[in-house]
Amino acid sequence: MIQGNGGGTGRPGVGINRAPGRRLLGLNDINTSSGKGVEVNQGTLFQGVGDFNLTPEFDTITSNGYSGISAWNGSSLDIQKVSGSNNGRNGIWVGFHSTMRILGSSISRNSSIWTAVYIYEGSAVYLDTPAATIMNSDGLALFCADNESSFAGDISGMDPLSWSCSNFSY
Repeated sequence: MIQGNGGGTGRPGVGINRAPGRRLLGLNDINTSSGKGVEVNQGTLFQGVGDFNLTPEFDTITSNGYSGISAWNGSSLDIQKVSGSNNGRNGIWVGFHSTMRILGSSISRNSSIWTAVYIYEGSAVYLDTPAATIMNSDGLALFCADNESSFAGDISGMDPLSWSCSNFSY
């Protein structure tokens, strides 16, 4: 368990800077950091399991001060079997020419101010199969903040009216 990191400084629970990071699934909890739960800057995060014969439990990323997972500055995320909810801002923030592939996960946000997945500054998200459940009880579940950002893939885990993005493809 990674809990309470940052001590009011806004630092993340887990920081990956200019490096690859890998977390195996299995009841890992990242919560209540004063900043982001996981922050990736010019790096790569593989949050999942490579052996598809394993049936691990979900990792949870919850109740962090900012976004649950944040990728920026050309980072790459590969997210599988993650449950993210009730983070201070977005469930996942992907910005500044970063990419994310997500599958078999559940990402939610319970505020109309922020979204479950926020895509910004020419970034791209691919929703793989099995579909991720992406939801926001009061607003958009997925939002592209500019015309350069995009998402594609399996939207069966989202309400068809809960996303806003000019660049979408199946």
